[in-house]
Amino acid sequence: MQWHASRVRILPAFVSVASLCGCALPDRNPPPRVPVMPTVAALSGASRADEREQLDRLIALVRTDRVPAATAALSSTRDPAVRAKLGAALVAALADEPPERLSALAVALPANAGQGAALELAGRALVRRDPPAAVRWALSMSEPAVAAQAGRAVLAQWTEMDARAAVEHLAGLAESPGREELLGFAVGAWARRDAEQALAWSRATSDAARRHRLVLAVGFTLAQTKPQRAVELAESLPEGRDRLLLYSAAAQTWVAGDQAGALAWAGRVREGAERDAVYAGIETGLGVPATRRRGGAPGQRNIGARGLGGGLSSAEELPGFNAWLATQPATRDREEALVEFVRQRGALDTGAIGQALAALPAGPARDRALAIYLEGRLAVSPPEAAAWLRSLPRSDVNDALVAPIARRWLQSNPDAAEAWLRETPIPDYLKERILREAGR
Repeated sequence: MQWHASRVRILPAFVSVASLCGCALPDRNPPPRVPVMPTVAALSGASRADEREQLDRLIALVRTDRVPAATAALSSTRDPAVRAKLGAALVAALADEPPERLSALAVALPANAGQGAALELAGRALVRRDPPAAVRWALSMSEPAVAAQAGRAVLAQWTEMDARAAVEHLAGLAESPGREELLGFAVGAWARRDAEQALAWSRATSDAARRHRLVLAVGFTLAQTKPQRAVELAESLPEGRDRLLLYSAAAQTWVAGDQAGALAWAGRVREGAERDAVYAGIETGLGVPATRRRGGAPGQRNIGARGLGGGLSSAEELPGFNAWLATQPATRDREEALVEFVRQRGALDTGAIGQALAALPAGPARDRALAIYLEGRLAVSPPEAAAWLRSLPRSDVNDALVAPIARRWLQSNPDAAEAWLRETPIPDYLKERILREAGR
């Protein structure tokens, strides 16, 4: 992912905030036992030596195929911060273990103790040996969120190897919600490599509802790199919410690279919801905070506070929110409902929830929802979390969102993570601190 140079010129100076609470470690190098393994910080009175001893014990248990005993010992750690860091360090230390051992560990680990990184490592290792078997492994999991994480890790690797084969294999499987989720993800990954081939394949799909979903997945991928092509694709979609979302995504990228061209196009778009969607995307691309979206696009018209598509600034228009809210107690606070909805459904979302969250008005509830959604994306795939972060207004991108992506990604793909981190707009001192923590 590239941070577009023109954005740096257009947008106001980035203002850093404190690093994610509990993540910053002392400024000294970790012990040299495992170079890429993050050192576990001393928390709640536990000494570094005690934590090192505990980590060595966990590694020994897993390497002797006593995974249940290892995860039970890890779960018994009372301090959640120490438990999370021990889990992350354990996964990093075992990155080169056989796929069977990694997959057993990934399924057994607690969600907040390195499970996402373990699923990614295991999924990629299994694909390198037998891609169809790796897909079966992911789809066999009973917990939907874990199955989604595992499946996306598997498909990220398989689409790197042979995207068409991955998509066609999934299309041939029996229908299920999990299969549909992974098929959309795989088509989007294919589109990042060859959008026109992925689009042609998607348009040839016989099922109308599935065809629409897959074409839309290609459209959102194109919006990140070829916004004019994404606009052409949006115009081929039926009128409605999906066309508005794609217009807005394309406008956001277009204005970053060609402000005059994007504004000229916006002026030609039909007045009403479609033009509102375009200007909302332009404002996001220019880094206008949601709370300031009352003056209209620069030199154009007053959009008001309605946001994307004349209403996505309202939590009620998050995809699926109304149906979910009807099942909740009537006394639930609306802001708490938003946060809880994202907590429950964000990990299963194919992208629409993330798009809608970016358009909500600023405030504490939105900040909490963004953090929860990011954690869900991060558990699935650090590169995917990084791609989603790019969709946020620049005014929302801060140290607390960049740092956890970098730390998690450095465990599974240090070179790619370091290259991405160095291109982000966070302060250089923080970049160096994060890299030192990972032994880079």
